[in-house]
This record gives sequence, structure tokens and C-alpha cells, in this order.
Amino acid sequence: GNHSIENYMFTTFNHFYKYKSELLLIHKNGLSYTILETLNQVFEENKAEILDLEEQYKMYFHMGGIYNTYVLWFTHSMRETPEELTQISLAQLPAHAQPKLFDIFLK
Repeated sequence: GNHSIENYMFTTFNHFYKYKSELLLIHKNGLSYTILETLNQVFEENKAEILDLEEQYKMYFHMGGIYNTYVLWFTHSMRETPEELTQISLAQLPAHAQPKLFDIFLK
């Protein structure tokens, strides 16, 4: 449900926030793309085989949005708190996309 999506997002942003100085250094040195590569790798290793083609495209579309959210956050020197970023991100998700996409990762 929505609460678990919110919890998932907060946990993810909060985890990244713990590594603020390291992530900002990665970003400053033009290596933010490695985060997208990691997101894609984790997806491929854990979830890709259980999804049909349309679901795979939806997930990659979604992960691109997550990645760009992180890049903007890094550009802002991660000044937004994990709580603020969670609320901003939740507001961007189409209602119909929330359960399908996040349930895959919450299983």
C-alpha cells in the first residue's frame, strides 16, 4: 500500500543521506552515472526475469526518474532532508504506477 511505498522511499533516501559527503564527492567528479548503473544491475540480478517486456520498460522508466531525482538532490548539495525528498517524490508518482512498480521491490 501507500504507506509501504512511503517507507521504502524514505529508507532509501535516508540510507543515501548517511553517505552525503561521499555521494557529493562522486557527483562533483562526474561519476553520478555509476549510481544508475548500480540501480540497473540490482534490478537485472533480482527482478528482471519475473517481469514481462512491458513491465521491464516501466521499471527502467521508473529507475531513470529515481536516478534523476538523486542527481538533482546532489546538485542541491543534498540540502533537502530524506523526509522532504520522500514527500516530493511521492507527489510525482502517478497513482496507478505506485503499487505495481514498488511491489516488485518490496517483495
